[in-house]
Amino acid sequence: MEVLANVIMPKIETVNSENKMYYEFKYIESVSNLSIYNQLLNWVSGEFVLCLQERENGLKVYFPSGVLSIHLLKNSYNKVDFEIVVKAKNKHKGINTKSTVYNVLSHLREFY
Repeated sequence: MEVLANVIMPKIETVNSENKMYYEFKYIESVSNLSIYNQLLNWVSGEFVLCLQERENGLKVYFPSGVLSIHLLKNSYNKVDFEIVVKAKNKHKGINTKSTVYNVLSHLREFY
C-alpha cells in the first residue's frame, strides 16, 4: 500500500469468498474531533437515504450490489480515526460509492 498525506491508498482487491467475487476498498481516515465524524455519518446517511442502513456501530449502508461501512477505530483528544470499507460486486459501483463518501468528507474538511 502507498501512503499519501495521511491517507492509505489501497490496491483494489478482488476477493473470492465462497465462489462469490466482489471488490473491496479499504481506507483509514481521520478528522479533528468526534462531532465532525458524527456529521460525516449523518451526511453520508443522507446521500444513501433510499438504501437500507444500520447505525449501531458507525454506519453500514446496504446498496443493491454491495455494502458501505464506516466505523470508528480510535478517538483521542485531537484526532478521530475511522475506517471506510466499500464492498461491491461491480467495480464501478464501488468506485462511485467511495467517491460519494470522499466528496462529503472533503466538504466537511473544507468547512470545519
